[in-house]
Amino acid sequence: MLGTTFSRIGSVFMLIAIISMGCEGIRFEGVCNSDSIQMALNDTIKMRIGAVYCNQANGIRLECDSLVNDSRCPLGATCVWEGNAELSFILEQDGDQLYEFNLNTNPGFRTDTTINDLRYKLVDLLPYPELDMDINLNDYTILLIVYKN
Repeated sequence: MLGTTFSRIGSVFMLIAIISMGCEGIRFEGVCNSDSIQMALNDTIKMRIGAVYCNQANGIRLECDSLVNDSRCPLGATCVWEGNAELSFILEQDGDQLYEFNLNTNPGFRTDTTINDLRYKLVDLLPYPELDMDINLNDYTILLIVYKN
């Protein structure tokens, strides 16, 4: 009888261990955690390059991964065209779907994209360049709106 009890207890611990190993990839803390900043939908979000933004209700985490280029014509300069700033974004949705996309400030290029009923629209990139002005990567502010379709 005692051997059967230990056998059952051992089986229960083994079952718990197997279930735990199977749940290893599940993220129990949800989409938003201590390293992310809450963002609302249908409102302008002020983002920083490299910071992570989230919306728990829609299961999204969004990061502006990098400034691909900023060739906007500086204030005070005479340019052939207005130029463009291009930003690269990484979107994680529902903890398992990963999307990468680029958005631009120039309306001649992609300024918005729709992924799974959410539309991401780049409104502006600040500051706007000026002649003889260097902009550090940390000084950029991205104005973005996420709309629910």
